[in-house]
Amino acid sequence: MQTSSDICIIGGGISGLYLALRLKRSAPQLRIQLFEALEAVGGRVQTEPMLSGQFRAEFGAVRIEPDLQPLMDQFVQQLGIATSAITSHEACSAIRPDLTRLTPAERVVVEQAAGGDVAWALLWHGIAQVIGAQWPLASDHLERPARAVEKASFRRLAQFGGRPLYQQGMWNVLSEVLSHEAVEFTREKGAFYNFKNQNPNAADWICQLLDMRLMQRPSYIPQGGMQALIDAAEQAVRAAGVEIHVRHQLLAFGERADGALDLQLLHDGERVTLRTRRLILALPRSALEALAPSLPAPVQASLDAVLCFPIVWASCVMADPWWAPGTPPGSGEGATTRAAHFESHPEQPEAYGLAMFYNDDPWCHYWANLTDTPGARFPHKGRPVHSSDERLRQALVRTLQQTFGRDDEPQLLEWGLCDWSAAPFGAGVHFWKPGRDSEQVMRTLAAFALGDDGRAPQVHICGEAYSDFQGFFEGALRSAQRVLQALPANATSSHQGSDHECH
Repeated sequence: MQTSSDICIIGGGISGLYLALRLKRSAPQLRIQLFEALEAVGGRVQTEPMLSGQFRAEFGAVRIEPDLQPLMDQFVQQLGIATSAITSHEACSAIRPDLTRLTPAERVVVEQAAGGDVAWALLWHGIAQVIGAQWPLASDHLERPARAVEKASFRRLAQFGGRPLYQQGMWNVLSEVLSHEAVEFTREKGAFYNFKNQNPNAADWICQLLDMRLMQRPSYIPQGGMQALIDAAEQAVRAAGVEIHVRHQLLAFGERADGALDLQLLHDGERVTLRTRRLILALPRSALEALAPSLPAPVQASLDAVLCFPIVWASCVMADPWWAPGTPPGSGEGATTRAAHFESHPEQPEAYGLAMFYNDDPWCHYWANLTDTPGARFPHKGRPVHSSDERLRQALVRTLQQTFGRDDEPQLLEWGLCDWSAAPFGAGVHFWKPGRDSEQVMRTLAAFALGDDGRAPQVHICGEAYSDFQGFFEGALRSAQRVLQALPANATSSHQGSDHECH
């Protein structure tokens, strides 16, 4: 391993891999190294083989929406990844709100949405009242000229009740325009896209919803699962000449007199020292907070600008499954889960099936407590799941019975759980807090100097957590682009000096 480099990237998730490839291809002479604390790159992508690899359970991201994620879609195409279309997303709840507790206008919305997603319809009934004429909902479309600029302006300048919208929580503003029944129903019966118990920054979340409502093209998944995306990205990064080092955790860093940076990393129990001209931290909030002593005060203060949103996936393989090929997702009605996804064995659909249960707040807290070690995750990457946790098995049995309305016991062959709120990630995704100016925070983190001696910025932070499209690959890539734009011209000139090998 080289002990000096031009650029060190810490974090092997999608933003770190994307940045490494973009930087190396634009400036092949750069010495770039990427360090990942876990034993494999991929971040919050985790495809677990089950039933000896006959099923691939997704315990992280499960799909890519090309309309919502144009940068990610372009990246997939550049990597030459074969994909398969997904025609169904989250199921709409068949449960309906208590009409007697809705306003007359809300009852009309429910009637018009009969047979469709009532929670989504009520949500947009509320949003339309919140934003009024500040956004052209009726004529809006993704290709509208200057839409991105207008959305950035809306994020900072939109008002509600005489106050900036970004200073208010989503739950707060909806409660001003919707009945309590409508707010509660939207929160409880809406899918991931609809609402968040953590009460995120209303301006930022509405900006994302403005895009979500315009999705038209079907989503897709890489053939071979999401892990195929990571494998292709890693292969491309290595082929470009970037060194990737796993099981290297950054402990601390500091500035040298010449403006370079000294990094202290932990590798297999031993400390490693590395020198670099530029440092990119492609990390989530929890991992960044562990590095706070190395960060300047304004950056430390900015880390608190986002909420950590927990997500827990629980999956099992069942013999003689209760579902058939093409069974649509379940909305979690009558069960302690947000949503359920079902797959059938491609050759023996009547013999084996895979059930995957997605759980955000509040359901995630129930599932996270169903392991022998609270907060436990799968061994990361590439290890078949053979769980022996009886409490988790019983919970999966009960959830299947509740989902399908049956009393007999399903025969589970394998099962497991992934809790993204556990270390080192600390969250499944992130959302901006009310009152925080996301644009200002993103600008602060994109490029900063460690000292106050007037040196040029030499540290950069990127990733989904502090982006303008949180919860998606797209946010990670947009954040990476901000770093690319913030890099000065001399960042692409190679370090002059001798190399030393470290073993």
